[in-house]
Amino acid sequence: MNNNTTVFSITYDIESFPILEEVSLELTIQATSGDLLDLHGKPLSKKWTPLNLKWFYDDQNLENGLPDIALWRAGEYACSEEILPIIKKITKNSCEFLPLKVGEANWFAIHTLKTVDAIDREQTIFNLRANGKVNRTKKFKKLVLKSDVINEAGLCHVKDAGLHTYCSEAFHSEITNMGIRGLIFNKRQTS
Repeated sequence: MNNNTTVFSITYDIESFPILEEVSLELTIQATSGDLLDLHGKPLSKKWTPLNLKWFYDDQNLENGLPDIALWRAGEYACSEEILPIIKKITKNSCEFLPLKVGEANWFAIHTLKTVDAIDREQTIFNLRANGKVNRTKKFKKLVLKSDVINEAGLCHVKDAGLHTYCSEAFHSEITNMGIRGLIFNKRQTS
């Protein structure tokens, strides 16, 4: 057992809350202009124009109301205008916040800019195929992360660990203590 600080991967509570999706017109405009917006770590604030989104839900996941942080696209997150100051404070400059319109409400894409090299390659066990190459769909039998690297980043992606978003113990504590709804935190093994 180590005495390092805790690190978490983040997933969305899709069973309890609706997700955000782009309105049809927004997707059509992006497709016809050939400029599909891609949030993969490169700053976009200078060329960003607010996107129009809507809630996608079934009756079950609307029972809890709307979340404070919502999922949109594959693994991207957005926050309400009300909690934006809190999120800005705890992300340690690892994100940019891009304006979105959800009906009449202002929301912001939480665009994670930081990717860190945080896999502890000595303790991680890779899932190898028969030919000796790493399995592409399930890379790890055991993933061990360097807590100091992730805790310094605040909110980040981990190089070679897929599309997951990871966060520091401080980020997790602040979100939990403030009662901010929408995320599920999964404790990760660290060194």
